[in-house]
Formats: sequence, structure tokens, C-alpha cells
Amino acid sequence: MCCELGFLVFGRSGGTRGYDFTYPTTWGHEPDDDGFLRGSFNFNLAKRFDWGKLYADGQFSRGRSQFDSLGSNETDATTFNGKLGARLDHSEDWFTTLEVSHGFDRSKSFRDNVAGSEVYQTRRTGVLAQTEKSFETGALDHTLLFGGEFYRENVVVRPTNYGTTERDVASAFAQYSLGYEDLHFDSGLRYDYNEQFGDALTYNVGAAYDL
Repeated sequence: MCCELGFLVFGRSGGTRGYDFTYPTTWGHEPDDDGFLRGSFNFNLAKRFDWGKLYADGQFSRGRSQFDSLGSNETDATTFNGKLGARLDHSEDWFTTLEVSHGFDRSKSFRDNVAGSEVYQTRRTGVLAQTEKSFETGALDHTLLFGGEFYRENVVVRPTNYGTTERDVASAFAQYSLGYEDLHFDSGLRYDYNEQFGDALTYNVGAAYDL
């Protein structure tokens, strides 16, 4: 149906007041209640057109946890993952997908009324493109998929940091599936290049039978 709109919004939270987690004789013991509080929010939005659809989805979460330690004794954690994409329907059996994604996670450990904190943060931004085509030859069903992906990752750690804090990763992949009645064959080939660790070529071959 042309111009159909669909959406989903969902949120939740939960926590506990906690209890004194360790014995008084335990190293690092603190006479307090070690509880936690967490919350998350999810969304999904899609709009269909004659040529395909546009979509977006993501998840955001945040939480605080308490624990016993002679140093930091609380941690705030925040994460987000989301993507924005488009699907182009060239025909009934051929479509192309384009996606842009972004995600991050950040944790901060600290102690109340004490100066200083420890921060660990990562981010990833990426682009994905793939096209899939299906066709038949007699009693055989064929599906071909080709695509590529690129993303950049970085990390920040305080008060210290890593020697390498950023890297680019790129990949190209192809997959072929063959079906004959209840018998199915699948094969895939993928090449990955990692700026920090080098490149690798991987593959897979499999078969399945529907009982």
C-alpha cells in the first residue's frame, strides 16, 4: 500500500534499593545499600512508498549502579544505537538497501563527594549498502546478494588513554542461495579490512533440508 506509515515506541525502567553486598570483614566493605536504577527507550518508524520505504529505529538506555570499593563506588552508563535507512524496490524480486548507523556507549565511575572520575567511551559510525536479487530457472530458486560496509570506531579513556584511539573498518561480501523443493544450499564470501589489525577473507558453505 502506498505511503503507509508504521511506528513503535516503547520504554521501561526498573531498579532496586539494594542491600549491603559484603560482610563487614570483607576488604573494601562499605556499610551502604548497593542498588541500581535503569531505564531504556526504543523507537521504530517506517513509511512505505511506491518505490520502497524509509525507516529509522534506535534504542537509548541509561543506568546507575552502586558497589563496594575503596575507589569509585558508583557507575553511570549510557548507550545508544540507531540507524536511518532506505529500501529501493527495483522490481518484485530485486531491492537495494542503504543504511547509515551510529552508536555509542559511555560509562563514568566515581565516588560521591570525591573529586575525579574514570571515563570509558566508544563510538561507531557506519554506512551499509547491499542489493538482493531473486530469480527462478525451472524448478530451481536462486538468490544473489552483494554488499559493502564501512564504519569508523573511536575510544576515549580517562584519566589514561590507549595508544590507538581510532580505526576504520571496511568490508565487501557476496552470498548465493539455491533452493530445490525442500533442499537448500547457501554460500558466502566476505573480505574485511581493519586499519589496526589488517585484512581477512572468510567464507561459508551450508545445506539444509526441510523435514
